[in-house]
Amino acid sequence: MKISEDIELGSGLNRLCQRGGGSDFSLVLAMLAQDFLSRPRFDKTSLPEASEYVQALPHAPKVPTCAMQEDWEHENQASRYAHQQDFTALRLWQCMHPSPLSQFDNKKRIPEEVIANCGWHAQQRMLKSQEVLIETDETGLFEVIEALQPKAA
Repeated sequence: MKISEDIELGSGLNRLCQRGGGSDFSLVLAMLAQDFLSRPRFDKTSLPEASEYVQALPHAPKVPTCAMQEDWEHENQASRYAHQQDFTALRLWQCMHPSPLSQFDNKKRIPEEVIANCGWHAQQRMLKSQEVLIETDETGLFEVIEALQPKAA
């Protein structure tokens, strides 16, 4: 077992080494002068897994990715709490009913207002990414050229 894994000190020894506190570091070393092997230690096999703790903890509600009709009703209730200046109830309501992350469930959608506030070059680049490729038929072009040429009599 390493001294840095000492449960009594935690990460205090490492912090003292990094901070450069000479007298504090000497004090901690003096405290460690007793027989290190005789100290009681926790058996690592008897500690429960972290997954057991996570399953036992209550979980917060999931944050929706897009706005639904009930989200607008939740926002109306939150505005009522704010109007009544009941900020404790407002904060509790917001924790129990988190606001959606976006109005639309499309991560590639950029609102028109945002595009309008961008510089001209950025707007052109965004418009090029939205262009739809049109299929062309090169043989149709040959037929158009033949139709334009005067016919010999």
